[in-house]
Amino acid sequence: PTITEGETFPKDHTCNGKDVSPALSWGPGPEGTLSYAIVFNDVTFKFLHSIIYDIPASVTSLPQGVEAAYEPKEPAGAKQTQNYKGATEFGYTGPCPPTNEHTYELVLYALGVEALPNVSKTSTLKAAEAEIKKHSLGSVKLTGKYKQP
Repeated sequence: PTITEGETFPKDHTCNGKDVSPALSWGPGPEGTLSYAIVFNDVTFKFLHSIIYDIPASVTSLPQGVEAAYEPKEPAGAKQTQNYKGATEFGYTGPCPPTNEHTYELVLYALGVEALPNVSKTSTLKAAEAEIKKHSLGSVKLTGKYKQP
């Protein structure tokens, strides 16, 4: 399943399904792009879910189900922050709103650095997002919705 702009997240990518990250693809970034980062957040709650960063500039897609690890096997070189579940949980955590329909964004950032400075395995989501925004050359958003069945 893929995520379509403005549509409902497929169940596989939510807490009611397999809770695996969606496959994503994009075109090349602006001139000077040295890496990419993807920030996933709940717009309704203004709540960060997960971040993958240090995606090499040569990579323009992610497979479905990126490994839930600080340094996933694919894409090589990428890193993931701790997600909102805690210090031992890394990677994608899908939509799981308590009530009502929520809007979610996957924001792809083109970055002017190969590796984010000041971001490590113990960095918070907010700290990583701030560093991403500091080095951003541009961004695009994919928005979807989800509510509990």
